[in-house]
Amino acid sequence: MILRVVGVDGELYNWSVTKVLLPTENGIIGILPWHIALVTTVVAWLVSYLPDTLSTDLLDSFADHTQTLSISWWLAMVDDDVITVIAQ
Repeated sequence: MILRVVGVDGELYNWSVTKVLLPTENGIIGILPWHIALVTTVVAWLVSYLPDTLSTDLLDSFADHTQTLSISWWLAMVDDDVITVIAQ
């Protein structure tokens, strides 16, 4: 999957990831490959993701290997294994 972060000036980040956790108004959404298409608001919090470069066979704990991105209020779209987070 690809995690893209897009701002007013264009694309800010583009990572290949295995899993993404998005904080929404109704709780945290876990995004895995082949997730259903969706559009949601993302609240001020941390977006967590697991880089695709790590072998999931070697992981003791997902939490030990996640990376985070601090956000304010954004919009997220999931479609065709691409997660696009639009910065306000």
